Amino acid sequence: MEKGIYQAANEACLSSHRALFHAALQTLRSCSHLTVGELLGRGSRSYVYEVAQLQDYVIQSKAPILENIDLQTNPFEPVESPISEINIGQAVLKSTDRQFNLLRRQIGVTYTIPFAQFFDEYGIDSLLGHNQPMDEKDTAPYRKEYALHLGKIARMPQIAYEKLVQRIQLITQQGLYLDPSSLNILLDEATSSFNTLDHFEPIGPYENVLGLACALMDTMYVYLDEHAIGLNKTVFSNTVANDPKLIFLRQHILIKLLTAALESGLPLPEEACPKNYFGFHQRSFNMNYVLRISGCKIDFSTLQALWETAPITLLSHIAA
Repeated sequence: MEKGIYQAANEACLSSHRALFHAALQTLRSCSHLTVGELLGRGSRSYVYEVAQLQDYVIQSKAPILENIDLQTNPFEPVESPISEINIGQAVLKSTDRQFNLLRRQIGVTYTIPFAQFFDEYGIDSLLGHNQPMDEKDTAPYRKEYALHLGKIARMPQIAYEKLVQRIQLITQQGLYLDPSSLNILLDEATSSFNTLDHFEPIGPYENVLGLACALMDTMYVYLDEHAIGLNKTVFSNTVANDPKLIFLRQHILIKLLTAALESGLPLPEEACPKNYFGFHQRSFNMNYVLRISGCKIDFSTLQALWETAPITLLSHIAA
């Protein structure tokens, strides 16, 4: 393998970022290919795999990887990052054809129900898409699984929420933004901490309580009538939104999040349902909806008023 590509790339990088990819470059110089291992995660637009030669990194691809990556035909180059002092799962190297990113491996597991399990194992996609009657018992397997995942989040200590909020603030200060999907927050139960990944340029005004609440509660999965058709347009979301056990867990999560936000200065959204980057309102990202599925008796306007004038009493209104 020609080493000139990697030598030139190494010299072109900022010194502050060099430590992040130096070891990876050293490995790449000695390899003809990257051995792709186990599929670690799957999002709506990407797949993440282990890399046999690089234990501290993962490969992110736009499509499933069916074979090892030839480094002769897919050379990698450095990626500049505004954040180097903490691990946010940021890209360190990228292939010149933009098909692959080498990311710092983030610690933790996805606490949400993976897409494949959600649609394939529970058959939700077919249930929602047909004009056949659907009732509460049809959603029982999903609600049981969803409760297990929500329970893990609700049991996390308050310090974990505080550190998550602080991390989001640090990331935002550097011009990066968290995609507010539950898939992008990892749960590290060993250290009782949340870790984040998948950061972009602004995708919407979600760098606030709303964005984190929606991610931690999986509101996109609750509000499936955004995507469903036919007779079952609201049946699924209503049973999941109104399940007493799920309401209790979401309220617990919201109280911990609001406590951390009040202490650190993480703001509320400017409006209950702000437009996203693409210019439209996404109904599952709605502060009034978050309050309702958490069993709260107040609406967003009341929350705003209490936030400004009586923050000490705010949490008692949430739990009322």
